[in-house]
Amino acid sequence: MKDSPILIIGKNGKTGLRVEQRLQALGYATRGVSRSTSAAFDWEDQGSWPAAMAGIRSAYVTFHPDLASPTAEQTIRDFVALAAELGLEHLVLLSGRGEDGARRAEVGLQQGGLDWTIVRSSWFMQNFSENFMIEGILNGELSECVAAISEATGYPVQYAQIPIEDFIDALRGQCAPESLLWLMHELFTVVFDGRNSKPTTGVEEALGRPATDFSEYLRKVMATGAWDRSGMQQQA
Repeated sequence: MKDSPILIIGKNGKTGLRVEQRLQALGYATRGVSRSTSAAFDWEDQGSWPAAMAGIRSAYVTFHPDLASPTAEQTIRDFVALAAELGLEHLVLLSGRGEDGARRAEVGLQQGGLDWTIVRSSWFMQNFSENFMIEGILNGELSECVAAISEATGYPVQYAQIPIEDFIDALRGQCAPESLLWLMHELFTVVFDGRNSKPTTGVEEALGRPATDFSEYLRKVMATGAWDRSGMQQQA
């Protein structure tokens, strides 16, 4: 499908950015869109969809804020219906693993009459360095990967378990939107209940190589300086 650009929804996200870069390196034309691009795409504004999708035959789709959200299923169904109407042929959907809401959204895609590929991901290591957990790492408190991260960074990182409501209240105190509060509650009470704790062989089956080891991820992050604390304000 090199005769038409590939639509990348969420071009500035963890996966969208990387997918677009790799497609371009392989010689594919792309059209990366988000709420901030000139041809804007906003999941909450269906009026923005047609212009972003015009002339497109295939798309890589990431949903914001998350496919587990209550509105995701119907929104995906509406999106797939418009995609079929506009002549799209193949959609690749980034989904979750073991999430009931995500599964319902997947069904909406599967019943839409287009060719489809669903990529189910349980966790991204980049959450530690590019997303909502980086602040915890820099402040020295976070997750069960702390031993490896502490060794790599050279400063102690500890895992601190707190009640979910305390965590949500802290986010609310930082003026986090209600949609994010709902998602964090869903993640830490349902999705992180252990259902995704067992690794699978999906990466190797899809790419023909082993998945990146956590130690290799640590090496790459340290090279970027993402966990460098030298610029942080000293606390009294």
